[in-house]
Amino acid sequence: MTDALVVVVFVAAYVLIATEWVHRVVVALVGAGLMLLFRVVSGTEAFHSEKFGIDWNVIFLLLGMMIIVGAMRHTGLFEYLAIWSAKRAEGRPFRITIMTTSGNAVREQVQQIIKDQMKSVGIDLVIDNRPASVLFGQVTRERRYPHLVMYAWVSGPTTHFRTIWHSGEIPTAANNYVGQNTPGYKNAEVDRLLEGAEGELDEGKRAVLLKKVQELWAEDLPSLPLFFRLELNVSRKDLKNYLPRGIGAPTWNAEAWTY
Repeated sequence: MTDALVVVVFVAAYVLIATEWVHRVVVALVGAGLMLLFRVVSGTEAFHSEKFGIDWNVIFLLLGMMIIVGAMRHTGLFEYLAIWSAKRAEGRPFRITIMTTSGNAVREQVQQIIKDQMKSVGIDLVIDNRPASVLFGQVTRERRYPHLVMYAWVSGPTTHFRTIWHSGEIPTAANNYVGQNTPGYKNAEVDRLLEGAEGELDEGKRAVLLKKVQELWAEDLPSLPLFFRLELNVSRKDLKNYLPRGIGAPTWNAEAWTY
């Protein structure tokens, strides 16, 4: 019985750690706790036995290493060694560019967060911002951004997104750069579903089509949503059916408003 229990706990722990369904520290602690709970090993054996217990030499070795690494991480030594190694190997840094509207404090703060996160994995993110008139008048409309560009879309809860994600809305020189599909996203199935949703009057059937569009879009991920901006709406207390959705104009169902 004890042998079977040990095998079950071991296999379960191995699967949970391999699949990352549960954090490995939690798995290890729960597994060890089960061994003690079912008396597979005693408390004395677990903490003091050289054969079955904790190897305290390893524990304090790892603890010391983590303390040293944690202290040295703030000195910039590891970044210096990484750059030195790259230069010695005559390597080139992995550098990409991100653009947005200059002077927009929120977007510039988000850029700095992304830059710091990418730096931690060795990617050099170059910030190249432009005035709004240039970014939206030329850069995005003519798709002149080399890598990443950050801007906002405003839409209502019933928007079917044809103008944004249909391949026919990709701005090109041939159509005089008309269209909002600036990422250049192209998926024939999405095109078909968007065309169907645009002509579908039944709200339930249209919702099914748009849900499928969202599933395909999430799989392809032509654009990465970052956050929703805060939007405040105020109305009179006696206004009925006023249902702001947090995106787009709050007048999306104005025909249903009553007093």
